[in-house]
Amino acid sequence: GLVATNSDVFVGGNENGFVVTWIDSSNNGWSSFSDDNGSTWSAAIQINSSPLNANSDVYVGGGSGGFVAAMIGSDN
Repeated sequence: GLVATNSDVFVGGNENGFVVTWIDSSNNGWSSFSDDNGSTWSAAIQINSSPLNANSDVYVGGGSGGFVAAMIGSDN
């Protein structure tokens, strides 16, 4: 979906590449991965299983073990 006008975009990286996260206009969280410094990106993957809080962001961090994303659901 389209990126919500109030959504921030967060980037996390590790030795394998970068993950970017954002929220669409339906309050769903998404992520995509690049292993070539942003030249190409994987297909977007929806990362929430229940609706997100309308004021939530999807933060992402990366380390040697992989990536983690954190967000606030509609049930807080």
